[in-house]
Amino acid sequence: MKSEARSQKPEAGYQRANLFWYLASGIWLLISSGCVTAPQPVPPPPANLSPQAPPAPVTVPENKRPAPPPVPPPAPLSVASPPASKPAPPKDEFVMSIDSDPSGAIIVVNGIPVGKAPLQLKVKTALQGFFRDYITVKARFLATSADETSITVEDDCTPRDKIPDKIIFTPQGSRRWQQGPADNGK
Repeated sequence: MKSEARSQKPEAGYQRANLFWYLASGIWLLISSGCVTAPQPVPPPPANLSPQAPPAPVTVPENKRPAPPPVPPPAPLSVASPPASKPAPPKDEFVMSIDSDPSGAIIVVNGIPVGKAPLQLKVKTALQGFFRDYITVKARFLATSADETSITVEDDCTPRDKIPDKIIFTPQGSRRWQQGPADNGK
């Protein structure tokens, strides 16, 4: 028993010495890095400065309404305005139609609802009219009565697939419809 007690005392001494060493090292690091400094007194103001006068009150101008902008003169009646036209999609995009039978299915693209069918969907194209990215298009047919069940139909589009002019969804599945070559006017 006595030998066990003697062997524990030197270990406790070493532990205390190590603890003291770590504490002393830490304090030394704090002092040498400038983290621990003595408090400094606040210097008195210079003698050549006089006390400042209180700030003058700020006056706020009255709110006046700005003058209305000048009205341009009406255009002459003989000049016809050009007809409104849709801007052409960029060359790396293709506008694809999404439809459903019955119409009104909720269309979801890559997990994001985009609207109800029928709608137009812009997709990024690669060379020769192929999909540039993987796209999942889903149509959700919601039940209108207690006798029906809601159905979701999915169509996966890969970069190996040509972009169709139209995708038509039915509760039984989807069908891609291509009118002609998918050149998007190129």
